[in-house]
This record gives sequence, C-alpha cells and structure tokens, in this order.
Amino acid sequence: MPGGGISKLAAFLTLFGANQMKVCVLADSSVRNSKTIGKLKASGKLYDAGIVQVGEASGVEEADIEDLLPAQLYVDLVNEAYRGELAGMSLTLDDLADGPRIVKRVEDVFVARSVNEGHLNHYSPAGALLRTKETGEMSEEQLSAAEVLIQKINALLD
Repeated sequence: MPGGGISKLAAFLTLFGANQMKVCVLADSSVRNSKTIGKLKASGKLYDAGIVQVGEASGVEEADIEDLLPAQLYVDLVNEAYRGELAGMSLTLDDLADGPRIVKRVEDVFVARSVNEGHLNHYSPAGALLRTKETGEMSEEQLSAAEVLIQKINALLD
C-alpha cells in the first residue's frame, strides 16, 4: 500500500508495527532516504519492519521504483496523466536530460516548462498505468531487478 514517501514512514510503521503486524517497506533509494531509515532504526521506530530499497536490486545508490519500467513507457504514462497540463506539448525521451532517475528527469522538464507548477505527482503516472494497463517491453535487466526486489520482499515476510 502506498505510504506517501519516506517522510511518513515513522507514522506508517507505528500504525502497523506497533500492532505486531509483519511489515515490509519498499522505498526509493537515495542518500536522504538512507539517512532517514538509519535514524528510524537508531531510534527504534522501525519495529520489526523490513526495508528494501529499490537500488538494492539495480545496484545503484539513487533509484526509484519507476526506474524499473521502460523509459518510454514511463514517459507515455506521464503524457497520459498530464494530458491537460501538457496542453498538446507531450514529452518525449529526447526532452529529458541524461541521468539515472526517470522521475527526476521528468521533474526537471516540468520545472523548465512550468507544467503543473513544476510538480510531478508520483501517483498520477501510477494511476495512468492502472487505467491503461500498458506494460511495455521490459529489458532483461529490468526484469531481473524486479525479481530481486520480489525475492527480498518475500524473504522479509516469510
């Protein structure tokens, strides 16, 4: 279930962890998230929750769950979700700067074009994915990373 980001993790875990529920959290990977997780662990607020960061599967320090999707699929989902705000100026992969994190690259375009006041809501493309059920063609690397995440999550919930 979506937890609303790492800043809300303590409240989320208090709700479930304090009630002796077995919880596993899938979190984006970043230096900031790692620091937050470390502080929660040190303060005992992780309860018995298992934490899996996306970068553990892809082997990179900075990664979002969206990075497991084909880049073109994610751009298509953004275009679907923000059709009105983009006002006929759909995004293309060529519009995005180079970089490892697709969300950050799209956010940069939103800021530059003042789309949605420069803010990309992570739930909007996810909602478009649920509506369209479009999956795109995943690479072997993306499929392997997804498999690693699923294995890590399952191991923590066993």
